[in-house]
Parts: sequence; C-alpha cells; structure tokens
Amino acid sequence: MAPLLPSWTGSFSGRFFPGTNFIDASFDFDFLNDLPSLYANLRHWLSSMDSVVAVYIGILVLIVLIILYAIQTHRTRVQALRLSLLVHNAPVMIRAHDKRGVPLFWNRECERVTGYPARRIVNNSDSWTLLYPDPALRDKTAAMRKAPARDYTDARNPVTCADGSTRIITWFSISESHPIPGWYSWETGLDITEQQAAAEALKERDLRQKAILDNIPDVAWLKDRKLRLVAVNRRFCTLMQRTEHALLGRTIMDFWPAEFSGPCAETDRLVLREGRPLWQEERIPSSSSEEIWHETFRTPIYGTSGEIIGIAGIGRDITEKRKTAQELLLAKQRAEEANKTKSEFLANMSHEIRTPLNGILGMLQLMTSTAMTEEQSTYIRTAITSSRRLSRLLADILDISKIEAGQLEIIREPFAIRELQEALQDIFQLTANRTGVPLRVRIAEDVPPYLMGDEARLRQIIFNLVGNAFKFTTRGSVSVDIDCLRKTTEHCRLLITVTDTGAGIPGSMQDKIFDSFTQVEGSASRSHAGVGLGLAIVRRLIHLMNANLAISSAPGEGTEICISLPLDIARHYEQRAEAEKAIQTSSSPLRFLVAEDDQINQLAITRLLEKKGHRVHCVANGLTLLEEVKSGAYDMVLMDVQMPGMDGIEATRHIRLLPEFERVRTIPIIALTACAMSGDRERFLRSGMDGYIPKPVDWNILSHVIAVVAEKRRARNVRDLPRPRA
Repeated sequence: MAPLLPSWTGSFSGRFFPGTNFIDASFDFDFLNDLPSLYANLRHWLSSMDSVVAVYIGILVLIVLIILYAIQTHRTRVQALRLSLLVHNAPVMIRAHDKRGVPLFWNRECERVTGYPARRIVNNSDSWTLLYPDPALRDKTAAMRKAPARDYTDARNPVTCADGSTRIITWFSISESHPIPGWYSWETGLDITEQQAAAEALKERDLRQKAILDNIPDVAWLKDRKLRLVAVNRRFCTLMQRTEHALLGRTIMDFWPAEFSGPCAETDRLVLREGRPLWQEERIPSSSSEEIWHETFRTPIYGTSGEIIGIAGIGRDITEKRKTAQELLLAKQRAEEANKTKSEFLANMSHEIRTPLNGILGMLQLMTSTAMTEEQSTYIRTAITSSRRLSRLLADILDISKIEAGQLEIIREPFAIRELQEALQDIFQLTANRTGVPLRVRIAEDVPPYLMGDEARLRQIIFNLVGNAFKFTTRGSVSVDIDCLRKTTEHCRLLITVTDTGAGIPGSMQDKIFDSFTQVEGSASRSHAGVGLGLAIVRRLIHLMNANLAISSAPGEGTEICISLPLDIARHYEQRAEAEKAIQTSSSPLRFLVAEDDQINQLAITRLLEKKGHRVHCVANGLTLLEEVKSGAYDMVLMDVQMPGMDGIEATRHIRLLPEFERVRTIPIIALTACAMSGDRERFLRSGMDGYIPKPVDWNILSHVIAVVAEKRRARNVRDLPRPRA
C-alpha cells in the first residue's frame, strides 16, 4: 500500500493487527485533497502487474477506500453535529452573516438576550432594522460587518430587544484570525447591560462622593495603611497649594517639615493601632509668620472583613477661634479680677458698716430693758426698726451680689416652722401698729412642725414679701397663710400665700417687679421707699430652692403671691428642739469669753449677756484670747474674726489642734463677726467653729444660736468635734 499513498499508508498499516477494530482506527488523510495523487499512484502500480491480478487488487483497494471514506464521512458528520450543538448552546452570543450582511447564524444566547428567535433573524435582510432602529447606529454596525479583514474587540452597541427594552452588547470579531467556511464573518457577544449599569452607578456614586468631599467646608482626606493619600477635597488641595494629582499616592511627610509631619504621622499611626476615633488640635505650616491651627478628627476605615484599611480625616481652621478663646480667657480673668475687687470692696464695706451698726442696735436693744417713758419707748422701737431695716438692706445688697456671682448656697438644716409665725409678728408688729394695717399669720394644722431646709432664706423670702405688702397697703390687712399641699412620711410641699389689700400691680409690671432695681413707681415723686432689690432676691431664691411662684393682682384690688415650696420633714428633731428651747429659756448662767476689738461692740455684747444673767470677759485680740482660754474658766467663746495680732480663724485652729489646749479643746466657739459675704459661714465652720452670727446682732438670734451650740456640745463626744479643714 505504500506506493499508493505514503502520507497515510503507514498509519493505516500500523492499525491492521489481530484483535484491532477497524472501525475505531484513525486516519490522517483527507480524501478530497489526496484523491488525485491516490488515483495516479494506483494506475502506475497496477500497470506493472498481470492484468488479472491487477483487476482483483484494484477492486480490493477500491472497496477498502470506499469503506474508509464512509467511516470518515460519518465521523465528520458526528463532529459537525457536536460542534453545532456546542456553538448553538454556548453561554455567549454568537452570530454570523454573509458578505451582504444577511444573518446566517443566531444561537440560543442571542435569542435569550434579545427575545428574537432565530427564524426571525437568520436569512432576513431586515433583521438589522429590528435590532438597530436608529439609522446611524445601524449604518455603523453594517460598516463593521462589511470589513471582516479588520478584527475588532469591545464594540459596544445598544440592541433593541423584542419587548422594546435596550440591552448593551459588547461584540468581538476574530473572523480574520479564525475564518469559518460559509461564513463571511462571525462575532461573539456578551450582554453587559447590568455591568454597564453597575459601572455607571459606581461612577455616579464616586462623583457624588467627590462632590460631597469637595463641598465640605473643611479640609478632608483619606489615607491607606501606609499613610498615602488616596482621596482629598478641594480645600485640602488649597491648604497644601498643590493639585489633587500631585497629592494622591504620596504622604504628608513628602510636603511638610518634620516638625509638623512627624506629630501628624504619629497621630495617624495611633488611630491605626488602637482603632478608635481621635480629636486633636494641630499646628499647620504656613507661608506667613502667623500660626495656623486646625482641629482635626481622625477615624479608622474598615474593610469588608472588618480589618482597618485606612484613615478618614477632617480638619477645621480654628485659628480665629483660638484667638477668640484667648481673648475671652483674658476678658474672663479681667472680669474675675474686677469681681474679686468688687467682692473685696463689698466685704470691706459690709464689715465697716456692720461694726458700728452692731453697736447702735446693741445699745438700742439694751435701752429697751431700762425704765423709759412711753414716748422714749416709741423712739427706741422706731430706731431699732430702722436699724434692722438698714441691716436687711445691707444683706440684700450682699445677697444680690452673691446670687449674680453664683456663690449663694442653700443650706439644709432642721427648723421649726411655727417659730416663723412668732418672728413675723415680732418684726412687723410695730409696722402694723403704725400703719393701722393688721398682720394675720396662719399655719395649717397639717403642716409638719419641723422641716429640713434653709430657714434663713425662707424667712428672707417671706419677710421681703410681707414688707413689700405693707409698703403698698394703707387700709385693709396683710395676711400670710401656710398650707400643706402634699405630704408623705419623708417629704411635703408647702403653699405659702402672702395677700394684701393694697394698691395692686398693673399687669404690665407684674413680671418686671422681680427684676433688680425695678419698682412699680419709678418717678422721683414716688410715695414708697426702696431700692428695688427685695422681690428680685425673692425670685432668685425661689429658683435656688426649686420652688415656684405665681402672682395675681390688679390695680386697686390688692395682690396675692403664692409660693409652692418642696421641703423634707425633720422627723426626729422634735426632742432636740424642745431641749434647745429649754436651754434657751433656762436661767442657768454661762461664762462667756468674748473676743472683740471694738470697744462699743464689747460694751453692747457684754451688757446684753449680763442682762440675761451670764458672766462675760472680753479680750481685744486672738493672742490674749488663747492665754485666757487655757484657764478653762469659760463655757463658751464668742469670736470676732478680724482682730489685730491673730484673727479668730487662726485662734480657733490653735484651740482645736495644739496639744497645749487639750483640756479646753471641746469648748464651743461661735463666730460673732461683721464678715457676711458668700462662703464666710462655711469658711468659719471649716476652721473648727460651732456656729455663726453675723453683725449686727439680734438678741433673739444670738440666744437661739447659743442654745443650739450648747445642745450640740452636750450631745457629742470629744472625737466628734468639728476638726479644722483646709
């Protein structure tokens, strides 16, 4: 067989062995191409043989060739069928057309994507009109199809589908590299509509984010883990004086000196290391000599797996803010210095006024215990009333100063509410008699007898309201009613109502009268005296005591002011109060050591105490007091604070702390002083004193404090004494 067809004989011969299936043999020849040479070789070979033999051999060879041709034809058809199925069902779009552009092939993916079946597309010269209704786009695709010699990739064209929708298809033509017989050109396509929409959405998102970033009124940036800039806004570019392209991919260390970039990078690393946001003020380099400060906020950026992939930051120029803050701080310091100067002035004036006023009031109180005519008694009572009025005015001035400075504190101590009734009658009896306007005070039976609160401030509120009522009432009456709105075992809420039948207050003035230095009558010819502080203090004290105030008034119809005040009930104070009252009324004399450097005040306090049966010894300074107190001959010390040589606070500390005063360490000490500024009382008690009485001294208050301090001393052990504190 070798002479017949050398190109395939070897392969054919190698397959003829026993047990070999002829049908499964493979052949490396092409009948159509090799047939001419096969015919020529066969004639030449048979011509050299006997004619009969040649005929038989020729017939045999012909039969073999026919069988081989049939086998190859079958295999070719099977392979063609397989290839056709593969191409027709491929997951990509495949189309082919002839030289005129008429479609020859349209696979199932093309049908699925476009909705057009192959029968409407193949061999239909108008199919391109269905797919590309736009003439310009149709002409463009036609030009591409008619140029098969030029392969192209990524030709993105919108295709109109059977349902009217549009799909974006990217076509790839490789006809020149891989031609297929019968097809002028062929293309593969991918439906990228969703990818295109996603890409456009991503692009729009990036544009929106960029727009947001660029329109932030502060500098903003993003950095990766290596501190390289990956996004910046316009203000950041302006700050750095560089374009965005010049900044991205580089670090801040590439632009700033080490003194600025070093701390910045260290802060970035701290955020990356600890994974928490961080606020910080940073100094920014500037081309001018002026310092620029930014308040920056950094926060970690997390990836999809939860790992930190970078830092987001934002910075705001606070240079002017820092300047303003420094100016405000300087202004605050100046204001504090001015306020301190004012406080020192008020404290000094208060001390200087209270000291002689104490002498005046003390002597007047002494005179009431002497034999006098009715006329003299009237004069003395009037002078005492005027002195107390002056004292209250001084207290009001100091109180409004304390309140405005936020230094007034509300004290919480037990007190007897019914003593308030007696105090009101005592204070305003003379006023009621002089004006002919009676004062009626009523306390409801269900009001607890002993309450916890600031009795002095409560008295101040009610006294100011009652005094104001008398000022504007010429006929009728003034009344004070105290009722219990709510009560539990621990708490109660009082309703305090002050009513008068006076001139009344116009509606336009009812809010203003509680302002400082404001009066209903503002003219120089007004008929009522006052500086306009009383009600202002009332409103502010009510606020500090968590109380509420309401006013009802009309011109010519009088005024009603109601106060709702929450207080705690002093449940176990009754026995103690009774003991204090017993001590206060007891005739048992006490031995007093009085430290007072003013001789008039020495005389006044000595006579007041002696008239109550007590014995008194006076000293003029703290050093002398220490020598006297060592003797142990005294029951109580009344201590002035400002004295020459050694003040009262230092003397108290010596008594409470030094070993040489061990025997008299428990002696009660009461501050009797003209120091009445905010914090003075607390300062004296911290030094180790037991009580506090401001000048001018009212005998009723003095005797009450003496009784309270004495009772406290009896109820305590030595180890419970008040120790001096810093």
